[in-house]
Amino acid sequence: MDPEQYYTSITPQAKRKDLAQFFTPPEIAEFMVKWVLDVRPRTILDPAAGTGIFVRKVSDIKQAGGKAPSVLAVDVDPDILKVAKESLESCPNVQYKVADFLKCRLQEPFDAVVCNPPYYKHHFVEDKKQLVGQFNRRYGSSLTRMTSVYCLFLIKAVNLLAAGGRGAFIIPSEFMNADYGVAVKSYLLEHRLLDAILVLDYESRAFSDALTTSCILLISKGPSKPRGAQVKLFRARGTRDFADLCARILNGTAVPLRSLDAGSLDPDLKWHNYFYTARPRNHPDLLPALESLARCSRGIATGSNEYFTLSELERRQGGLSEDEVRACVTKSAQAGELVFTARDFERLRTGNKKCYLLYPGGELTPAMRRYLARGERLAVHEKFLTRNRHPWYRPEQRSPADIWVTVFYRGRPRFVLNEARILNLTTFHGIYLRPSFSSLREILFAYLNSSLCAEFIRPQRREYGDGLLKLEPRDVERILLPEFARMSGPDLDAVRDAVALLREGRLDTGRFLESIDPVFERFGTGLSGEHSPA
Repeated sequence: MDPEQYYTSITPQAKRKDLAQFFTPPEIAEFMVKWVLDVRPRTILDPAAGTGIFVRKVSDIKQAGGKAPSVLAVDVDPDILKVAKESLESCPNVQYKVADFLKCRLQEPFDAVVCNPPYYKHHFVEDKKQLVGQFNRRYGSSLTRMTSVYCLFLIKAVNLLAAGGRGAFIIPSEFMNADYGVAVKSYLLEHRLLDAILVLDYESRAFSDALTTSCILLISKGPSKPRGAQVKLFRARGTRDFADLCARILNGTAVPLRSLDAGSLDPDLKWHNYFYTARPRNHPDLLPALESLARCSRGIATGSNEYFTLSELERRQGGLSEDEVRACVTKSAQAGELVFTARDFERLRTGNKKCYLLYPGGELTPAMRRYLARGERLAVHEKFLTRNRHPWYRPEQRSPADIWVTVFYRGRPRFVLNEARILNLTTFHGIYLRPSFSSLREILFAYLNSSLCAEFIRPQRREYGDGLLKLEPRDVERILLPEFARMSGPDLDAVRDAVALLREGRLDTGRFLESIDPVFERFGTGLSGEHSPA
């Protein structure tokens, strides 16, 4: 039994999840260690050592003509570091330090760093605002409080690299498309740290128990690294492809997907554009984005869906009137088709599905007071969102969106026409047309579900493991649109007719998509394969 299996067998899953303990696969660890060992380091830092797989690989790989480097293994969890130490008893050149890497002081620079930092969501970290502020002052960065912890590990670790040193980091590729990642990318580019990025294709996961797509950053800190140094971009599409690619990267024969001057990498651009994207035959910078005619907002966050959403039976049993609740889609499965009508809501209501959102008015009725008292007995008012809301039971104010879009999806996102004009929770984002563009509601809805739009969505999406994809509201607002004003009257009529047939149930989803795709393709913003953004 290897140390990772042993630690997993003796440690509750809840603890491993809380500490974001996901183990690096041996083949990935070996590649990363070989990369940094190529400069014959005397000192190596592993700031999130875990069970010590990087340290074991350093020990296993014999360096020709030199003594083994000394290694400092740091981890916040004494239990996991104990397992690492027991598995490395024959390695006297390893020191162990139980500490929070982000807060501890390490004096000397290191010739190499290898790291699989913990993947925490930003809001799970105490004193996050103060910590980010300290980083920005110390390192001259411009990180935001939304920055994920793995990026903080990256920024601190590269600052502990000695001149001529190398680093290898396996981190979620999320930062390449996230808004908080702009500052991280800017920092890496400004300090000329990036040698290469190897993306592990989103259809496979590096970590079997972590829902995230990974990338490996290969870093070097050259004392006279030229400003025009090339950054090589690689993409591995599976286990066999990864092994072959790593071997070729190490021996210098790998042909990158792209090799770009660091100065041409745009930190404001979603970097997945450089790995996966398609290009309109017309210049994309001349096309409008969705934000030019609509805005997108996340759905209503209740803080406790179980309490704040009710079925028709629960509403009646609580004595609540229809004025004290609002019709609301609470799960994506409730709107499984592309058009959601009043008939669909009625099916939810009569089927006793949770389709109402608690909506207390200004003056509380006795029935509402009883329901709220029950919530306080259940400590609903002490949950994270509710305790920061005044009063705790007042929901976020929203109007019904024109179109809903699924937050998480596989394949293509689903854009739903909200014909019933009801509210939505966070299972959907809501798209709200500006009043002057309300006549385009059906046209926009059809376009968003088209194959053409699917290609424009691809550069905006966030990629997770096993093909799971995500759109944030700003991602939706950045989707490129045709210039609808240039579409012919017959084309507009054809789209509206198809939407009418879909609404009436006389056209299924497949035939609807088949009927609208040619209309938008004829418009002339077709696609022409992968490219490197200008």
